[in-house]
Amino acid sequence: MTYHSVSEYSQACAPIALTNAIKMYGDKYGITSIRNTAGKKIFEVIKDLKYGFFNNLYYWENGVGMVDPNYIGDYAKDAFAKYGKTITVSDFKNITAQNAISTCSAGNKLMLLCLSGNDHLIYDYHTALGYAYNRIKASNQSTTKSFIKLCDGHSSGPRYLDISLI
Repeated sequence: MTYHSVSEYSQACAPIALTNAIKMYGDKYGITSIRNTAGKKIFEVIKDLKYGFFNNLYYWENGVGMVDPNYIGDYAKDAFAKYGKTITVSDFKNITAQNAISTCSAGNKLMLLCLSGNDHLIYDYHTALGYAYNRIKASNQSTTKSFIKLCDGHSSGPRYLDISLI
């Protein structure tokens, strides 16, 4: 799902990331009720879950949304609960490249990343879904670069974020 799918919500990154997570979960485990539900329908169900600041996790004003990163784990649990699934959330406030790789690879887990406050990021104050990683070793050097594969709502295909920029 991309921003284009829900153009009336100009900054809906967190509910889009969670919609994509729910769809990936349904596809992976063959859950027909999720697989047969359109992404936009899932988005509509989860976008207004209540708690957090302003009594909403996701605060909407004139179609622009803002997420409170302190509640993103609860938001993920509640969103999955709407589809009868209980998930476990691990919270990393200051993630390292090693934590990111371990989290993505161990148990085939998804990562809901709240990216903020870094001038080098292509995003600032953005939530994206990390679902894989890749490491590239320079052929003429001993250095290795690590990337998280993202489903970020800006593109229907994957994008890659250099882990060292997180």
